Amino acid sequence: MTRLPDDQLPYVKGTPVTEAAYRAYLAMRGADGKGPGGMQGVGGLQLTWWELQDEADREGGCWLPRPNTRVGCRHMVRQLRRGDLRDSLARYNTGQPYRAPEPGKGPNYADRTLPIVDWWRRIIDRAGSAA
Repeated sequence: MTRLPDDQLPYVKGTPVTEAAYRAYLAMRGADGKGPGGMQGVGGLQLTWWELQDEADREGGCWLPRPNTRVGCRHMVRQLRRGDLRDSLARYNTGQPYRAPEPGKGPNYADRTLPIVDWWRRIIDRAGSAA
């Protein structure tokens, strides 16, 4: 199936996720993610794969922070049990093992995210030592 251009979708990518916008997205995504809208990251943890979105829906709604976060964190834990942090971040984002960026291309998701992980670790360490 051919994917629709963004300007023909019934929702605007990158805007806050409401139930109405999410349902419009679902109609375009299709039951298996192969609809004309394709799969898009939803919510705070950017659940991209249709099965993760459906899992969050069963827990109350993918567009809601609590089910979105629960499902995203469980998915990340599964990835961390498979490999190191960089590989886990790559798998979380793409479903594929980590690969170094191609020459001339910018850093990939895993490489962009690692500094943020380090930043959070420093904050948590400081909070723990202050307690």
